[in-house]
Amino acid sequence: MKNFIRSRIVVVTLMMLLAACGPSAQEIEATETKDAVNLANTQTAAAPTATLTPTATPTPTSTNTPTPTPLPDPDANAMLNWEALNLPSNFRATSASDFGIEEGAVSLSFSTGLTFYIESSFVFSDEDRPKVFGYTYLLPTSEHHEGFEFIMGDILSMVDYLPKAYGATVILDSRLLDINNIGDKSIGATVGYEINGEAWRFDSVLFRIDDIGASISVRYKEADGPPVEIDHLARVYSQSIMYPEQRCKLVSVNSAESATDWPAYNISAEGFFPGEGRAILLSGDLLIDGETKSATTALLGQEGQSADRQGMIEETVSFGVVQGDNVTPPTELELTILGYYSGCGVEENLTWSQ
Repeated sequence: MKNFIRSRIVVVTLMMLLAACGPSAQEIEATETKDAVNLANTQTAAAPTATLTPTATPTPTSTNTPTPTPLPDPDANAMLNWEALNLPSNFRATSASDFGIEEGAVSLSFSTGLTFYIESSFVFSDEDRPKVFGYTYLLPTSEHHEGFEFIMGDILSMVDYLPKAYGATVILDSRLLDINNIGDKSIGATVGYEINGEAWRFDSVLFRIDDIGASISVRYKEADGPPVEIDHLARVYSQSIMYPEQRCKLVSVNSAESATDWPAYNISAEGFFPGEGRAILLSGDLLIDGETKSATTALLGQEGQSADRQGMIEETVSFGVVQGDNVTPPTELELTILGYYSGCGVEENLTWSQ
């Protein structure tokens, strides 16, 4: 153990950097109650003559005890509840792979060989470089837990490193933040720096929930202030991990007016990351000369089609027409909608009749 702690940490990737360059306490009201004493009721009455009366034994009444709903297990792949962040309206989701923090990328590596791999991530920005980003990684062994504790204890060294990946040469200050009660353990730090004479700041938080470690950061100009407070981001992300939900969902699907003999639908879905790319698939079996063939029509957003700023996807999808004399369109189809950056997806079975 001592050899592990003494080993020098080798930061293989604080990836996004190299690639890029409880709740508020509620007021409790206490009310004082006083006993009202009616002196007239304290008078002693003559004791009545005692008589023996049979006593009936009450029969126990069975009660139905509701079964508690089991809580979901924490999920390192849980989608961030981005709507709770109230990001500026011009912020959009960006590909994590552009900044080296995609699923499966190496987050950290020690000289002992201990390595942390990214499990899930998110990036939001109003420009080419990320402003709000974070990721999770699994801590499957005691060594991973010990390594994460080491990283948390050295967070000031980590945040001092962050600006250098963006070209900063002047570090103004770095200090710990008052970050508490997030997950099982948490710690935060902030660093100020200069780039081209402008003052910038990085706020970062590390926290752990069971066998899941998480790292989040917010980068912003000092003059503008943060797009989201780091404490709020950390609490929203920790809640998203602890209580994972299926955030994207199909709102409506209707036959398109332009449809003829071949299936076509107007679809609407919500709950995706703002501005993220999307894929829409429509699959089914058709008959060609009496033989069943499976086919899929795919809208992959290759021309930049994406969810809007509210995370809505609205599109018309048509099953590709197959030419021929003995071709029968599919009647049973499967609709799939996928968000490229959130990883969220919905599926719906459809029956076509025209």
